[in-house]
Amino acid sequence: MVTKRAGDILQRSLSLFYSIWRIHGLAYAFVPGGVCLQESTDLVLSVQMAAMLLAFRLPFGGVSASPSPFLRIPSPTCTHLPAILCLFSLVSVLATPLHWPAVGPGPYKPGTRTINAGIWTVHFGIDNVGHDSQLYGGSGLYVNKDMELDVVGLLEDLYRTVYGNRDLLAVFLGYVVSKPLAPRRACLVYDIDHQDMDRWCEYVLYRGLYRTAYARVSRGIVTDTELQIGQFVVPKHGYVLMNQTEESRLIRSWKEDLPELHWFPMEYYDDEHEEGVNGHYYHVFNTPLYYQLPDGAIL
Repeated sequence: MVTKRAGDILQRSLSLFYSIWRIHGLAYAFVPGGVCLQESTDLVLSVQMAAMLLAFRLPFGGVSASPSPFLRIPSPTCTHLPAILCLFSLVSVLATPLHWPAVGPGPYKPGTRTINAGIWTVHFGIDNVGHDSQLYGGSGLYVNKDMELDVVGLLEDLYRTVYGNRDLLAVFLGYVVSKPLAPRRACLVYDIDHQDMDRWCEYVLYRGLYRTAYARVSRGIVTDTELQIGQFVVPKHGYVLMNQTEESRLIRSWKEDLPELHWFPMEYYDDEHEEGVNGHYYHVFNTPLYYQLPDGAIL
């Protein structure tokens, strides 16, 4: 029999091993041996599930017949337990509509086929100095609203084990752990602006859309990573946009040459007197970048 102390040590060792493995897989470009664990989620989860077997009393392997240390539920209670669980489940399902919003989500610019998509790494709600960044969450929400983000990915919150290994990001808004133009797995997407060489990890990639603007907004004090925003125009319904050339995708433009619906907010320009809004402002280029639609765009 494994003692409680030995079990605790085993549990902590496995947890530490798994955490290090996950970090190596995520930051493969910056840690020794990380490339070997790149995109190895299936292997990591398999080891995790196998390790969890140690927590169960299995019907083989010479298990001792000693009494179980766990609490036993009286037989009369066990009889009604299925009905109680069904009742709780039914109440949960019936209560779900009460949490639905009265008005469903919709685009900021309906009818224009224009969408704004942003990616922001929030690092588990911890700010630059390790404090709870939710204290400044209102600042981040105002930025997202001012930028009229139809889709926003709050990166590094969902695809961990504790959150069910989910990834709810769309268009591709995500973390690529490499420097611009570094070798990586082949993919059928375009970088929002491959001439922007001052990026690490956070990227906006796209396909099947016309890109019309790209902005980088400083982080303020909410987190340690900027907000990146891409603006796109959706082609005509039923038309599949493929094989876009670099010349057709990289037609730079002044904002004045585009309709105002494509402009990002003027308040976030940094000037001599103040830094944008609540410490958030356009940086790197000090302005959003704008692009013309190619000739013959199908809208």
